[in-house]
Amino acid sequence: MLDAKMGVVANATRLTKFQVLIALLYPIVILVGQLVWLASPQETTHNYFTSKKNIFNVLFVKKGWLWTSVVYLLLLLRVPSTSRYFSADSLADSLKQFACVTLCWYFYTQWFFGLPIMDKIFVLTGGSCDNIPQSRATDPLKFKLMDASNLDLYYSSSLTSSQCRAIKGRWTGGHDPSGHMFILSLSSMFLILECARFYTLDDLATEIRNFKNEWRVFWRTRDTASLRRLLKDYPLVFISLLLWLWFWMIFVTSVHFHTLLENIAGLIFSYLSIYASIQFFK
Repeated sequence: MLDAKMGVVANATRLTKFQVLIALLYPIVILVGQLVWLASPQETTHNYFTSKKNIFNVLFVKKGWLWTSVVYLLLLLRVPSTSRYFSADSLADSLKQFACVTLCWYFYTQWFFGLPIMDKIFVLTGGSCDNIPQSRATDPLKFKLMDASNLDLYYSSSLTSSQCRAIKGRWTGGHDPSGHMFILSLSSMFLILECARFYTLDDLATEIRNFKNEWRVFWRTRDTASLRRLLKDYPLVFISLLLWLWFWMIFVTSVHFHTLLENIAGLIFSYLSIYASIQFFK
């Protein structure tokens, strides 16, 4: 029954059943996160992950597309010599999709003819950067007084969310589509689909076994050649570790950050980005 329904969805969207299955993972993880949030309010308000300064958020999520790009390029370096599905056309298609998805990431999180898409939505739905200290409100065209009787605090509707954080403002008032949910779901979907383009689960199992053997050699000998092989010859292992982290942080984001609708909005934009990259380069 499920397989038949997935077939209907796949035909309607011009996707494969595998692509539909991967897309279904994300609403499930978000739903589980929401159930945890509802069932354990005390735990979720006193947790290491409720701080945006936790090490996983600072070192990995905030640099999510950088890490995704690094492991993807490591994958491509190994594909010609290790993948039975490699061809010049498959490599070209993969690079085109990477370029398309990177452009979507840039438009959504960095710049889109001014504010990035996620910040445009926030501002257009009534949001702004508030509580900006007077010492940071240096441009009269960008900053306005929050209260005529109080000359200490200003607001702006022309700053990005990152600029707002940088000047100690408070991003409030609008619908804030989750940038975290977008980058985490975009990165993980892209990596899963690109790995599936060139490799199978059996290939992954083989690489994990070889990695374990190589790790034992390195641990025993501390040989630099073995270390180099560990770092460059096992991209599927590193991608698997990164995917585990991305899905864990999707769960954490659903539990601790943004509303359900804001997380769904971030997910929808990542769906649209992946879908565009697939359809444009078929």
